[in-house]
Amino acid sequence: MKYFAAVAVAGLVVSPAFAQTAPRGEELTLYSATGLKGQKRVVTETSPNLSGADADNFAWSLSTKGRWEVCMDAGHRAGCRVVTGDIADLGTDGGAITSARYLGVAAQSAAAGNSAPQSAPARSSPNYVGYVYSTDFNDLTITDWTASSVAGRYEYAGGRIEGTLSGNTLTGYWMQESSPLSCGTKQGGTQHWGRITFTFSADRTSFTGKWSDCGDAPTKQWNGTLIRKSSAIATPRGPKQT
Repeated sequence: MKYFAAVAVAGLVVSPAFAQTAPRGEELTLYSATGLKGQKRVVTETSPNLSGADADNFAWSLSTKGRWEVCMDAGHRAGCRVVTGDIADLGTDGGAITSARYLGVAAQSAAAGNSAPQSAPARSSPNYVGYVYSTDFNDLTITDWTASSVAGRYEYAGGRIEGTLSGNTLTGYWMQESSPLSCGTKQGGTQHWGRITFTFSADRTSFTGKWSDCGDAPTKQWNGTLIRKSSAIATPRGPKQT
């Protein structure tokens, strides 16, 4: 690392297997530029992988009718959050959306009597998705934070992290598209990986961490300090803890 809809200019039709089709008028529109401009892809049903439709890693802004979940990995596996309405600039998530899922009508539509099914209850505050840390391996952006897991992307060789959260401590893996060392076995679809242990401060404004190559015990420094919060992706997705 890191539709059954006709679209003007860059139209396409997608019908993934086992897709959940949204009710008529409920759709997710992805734009190739910020400000809801550029080419667009209109999604009207759940798609676990947008690559077949030339729509993965495409969007830099988006607009929704209804509630949709967008994810940074195929299969809705990681970096997921609910989006509603217009997001004119996806910020650090620009060009990274890989799968999408229809969840139901937006709250205001439901109040008006639309009875389309709802799912994915809103996360309680605080929400750490969108926190950006300056680290020993460039900036790291949190893309998912639940009661038991954390995922993120860092700006080095398409890097990403995933792991299990216990209290303030994250244990898991880093994974990259390339590195000087190949492990010979795969983790998260790549042979360039290693183990991590991050301990976050109670207010999540910093972490101290260690990393390793492949399956070795983490011993090398990887620390981070919070530098900003990306409002473009800090939309709650489901239950989470402090």
